Amino acid sequence: MEGHPVLSYLDDFIGVATPDIAWQAYDHCGRLLAELGLEESLSKACPPATIQTCLGVQFDTVQMTISVTPTRLKEIETLLVSWSTKKSATNQSFSHWLASFLLFRNAFGRVAIFCLAF
Repeated sequence: MEGHPVLSYLDDFIGVATPDIAWQAYDHCGRLLAELGLEESLSKACPPATIQTCLGVQFDTVQMTISVTPTRLKEIETLLVSWSTKKSATNQSFSHWLASFLLFRNAFGRVAIFCLAF
């Protein structure tokens, strides 16, 4: 039985492995998704590398850093600016705003805790 640490967030999966088994873990994840009948998004699949980006968060295992990508930071800034003068909002627009921030907060927070375990 193979076992590899994976963090999942909705339909995204982030695997972490040491360089000596990184390709083995990556291949295993692809086989497992197929075995479970889940279609892997090949455009989102990223082979093992020392720098990876997922959900607007960049991981650098050489520098040992986690950072927000400039694109994601700009999205958050634009959203904040657009809401800075609002006096009211519909349930739908507030739900969208809240979901955007919770996605980032949850993804970044869970991943940071996950990485600290290694």
